[in-house]
Amino acid sequence: MKRNNQTLNSSEKLRTEKPSKLLWNLSIPTMVGLFVMALFNVVDIFFISYAEGVDAVAGLTVAFPVMMIVMTLSSAVGIGTASIISRRLGEKRDEDANMVFGTFIFLILIISFISLILGIFLLEDILLLFGATENIMDYAYDYMLPILLGFLFIGFSMATNSLLRSEGNSTFAMKATIIPAIINLILDPIFIFDFGLGLGVLGVGIATIVSQGIVSVFIFLYYYKGKSTLSFQFRNVRFRVSVAKEITTIGFPAL
Repeated sequence: MKRNNQTLNSSEKLRTEKPSKLLWNLSIPTMVGLFVMALFNVVDIFFISYAEGVDAVAGLTVAFPVMMIVMTLSSAVGIGTASIISRRLGEKRDEDANMVFGTFIFLILIISFISLILGIFLLEDILLLFGATENIMDYAYDYMLPILLGFLFIGFSMATNSLLRSEGNSTFAMKATIIPAIINLILDPIFIFDFGLGLGVLGVGIATIVSQGIVSVFIFLYYYKGKSTLSFQFRNVRFRVSVAKEITTIGFPAL
């Protein structure tokens, strides 16, 4: 896969540029991205509080930890993978970095599949465990249903954010955080309120998955079209015990 020279230069800067300049250039986009990410759920609560009231907000609050579990698992895999890939690229072992990337994709697929299966059979029990009561269960369930079906998008976008920074492209990582937040901000009122589709809490979940799905396609094309230092190859997407063990060892403290 032909790679973009600008992306290769971003990776090369990790080897050659002054640490103080790198720290500034990489940290600011990361801070902006994390700030926008923190606002994502605040926007959901803001709109749903006007549309549905206090019980609906309580339903979302109970559902958020369930979603956070999957996000945390994916982020831990991303952090572990980013550490390994950074070292492989620093050693100019690009092919090894691509194999680690393939194992990363496999692990995200497994996490998403297991989350989907557990959610299908245990979602109501899980929501009860996190404090859902009779008057808010329907709201929590409606929110989590589309989230459940789109766990792959959420996990992939969360995990790859660390990978993008690992190759020195924190600006793209920032864009991959801001884009779904903007899309979600636009879609929320359309899906929630009566002047749009009038789906209420269900609309919040759908807006979240649509926004994460769009940015996931955006990120996938970034890798698939050779714009990254890494290259996506289907033959590399498989489980490697040694790589998975190393990813887990590094990512577990973050988890």
